[in-house]
Amino acid sequence: MTLRPVLAHLSEDDRKQVLTLIADFRKELDKRTIGPRGRQVLDHLMPHLLSDVCAREDAAVTLSRITALLVGIVTRTTYLELLSEFPAALKHLISLCAASPMIASQLARYPLLLDELLDPNTLYQPTATDAYRDELRQYLLRVPEDDEEQQLEALRQFKQAQLLRIAAADIAGTLPVMKVSDHLTWLAEAMIDAVVQQAWVSNGCPLR
Repeated sequence: MTLRPVLAHLSEDDRKQVLTLIADFRKELDKRTIGPRGRQVLDHLMPHLLSDVCAREDAAVTLSRITALLVGIVTRTTYLELLSEFPAALKHLISLCAASPMIASQLARYPLLLDELLDPNTLYQPTATDAYRDELRQYLLRVPEDDEEQQLEALRQFKQAQLLRIAAADIAGTLPVMKVSDHLTWLAEAMIDAVVQQAWVSNGCPLR
């Protein structure tokens, strides 16, 4: 694609930054082994991504956050396909990464969270404060109770998904600022209860 038209609204410095980011991203791709399907999906995804990102006033900052994420998932075709086949998910990714470096970093570290972008009804509506314990209990039922490693991984996944929803709702304004700390507290308490319960299962109840 020709970038010049979509970069016209940016200052000269910003245009240079965007072009440098794209060049650096291409160099990173050259260092990785990407299969034919991955290349095909990436070739379809990037024009749409660049068109949307470069139209923004904060194109350079947003692109730097998203390319850092893409470098981490570029060999994992499933995630590229998600962003390529679901334009709404791509738009959510762009807006959230633009709004928050924390979310961009979180998604880069835990790409499994990209699945959360598929459903805006849950992405921007965090769990009710009094339902975190039950939600976590139901989530852990998917994992064998005697598999401690999988139980811990499920706890991490649940925590990260809930943190993403809280942050997304805060950014979107669907969760009042005063309620954010309430949700973080209830989530933390649910996590502690679950960890204690797992410790009892593994080691037995403490003697009184």
